[in-house]
Amino acid sequence: WFVVRNTALVLGRIGGERACALLESAVRHGEEAVRREAVTALSRLDGPESSRILRKGVFDPSPLLRLKAVRALAVRADAESREAIAARVLAPAFRRLPEPEQAEWLSALARAGGDAALPAFRTLIEPGFLRDWGARRRLALRAVAALGDASGPASRARLEELMRGRDPERRDEAERALARRRARDRRA
Repeated sequence: WFVVRNTALVLGRIGGERACALLESAVRHGEEAVRREAVTALSRLDGPESSRILRKGVFDPSPLLRLKAVRALAVRADAESREAIAARVLAPAFRRLPEPEQAEWLSALARAGGDAALPAFRTLIEPGFLRDWGARRRLALRAVAALGDASGPASRARLEELMRGRDPERRDEAERALARRRARDRRA
């Protein structure tokens, strides 16, 4: 396994389409260290082929590798990656993920999609998405917080709209998200 891991590391530095083809099998390797190096290598490579393989990495059994893959996809911000992240976030299995992992996924969706991710966020924030009221509320608040990581005028307008709403927790979360967004915009 360590030879395959080291090969993945070298392939990530070499790059190119052939490297992607060889890394695809490493993403499915039985040893987590090999998969971790393959995801790291793919995150260094540009292009649709590396993004396609990284999208497979978001289903890894290891939470750390799933997050590594989703973070790499968020940086790419291509439509296929955004749709893959949104599909995962809206899937019933997403509710069973630990809350910190949910927050990471939601932030990745916001960064990858910007205003294009707004329909997914509306679904998560609006009442009726989940049957369990407590879980729905916590997930909606995490979605409002993550919306602060999105770029674009429509996501800003949605946060401002949430700040004028009747729900005090959503108002507070939207206010914090907008403050983070303004600070990020000033740094950029």
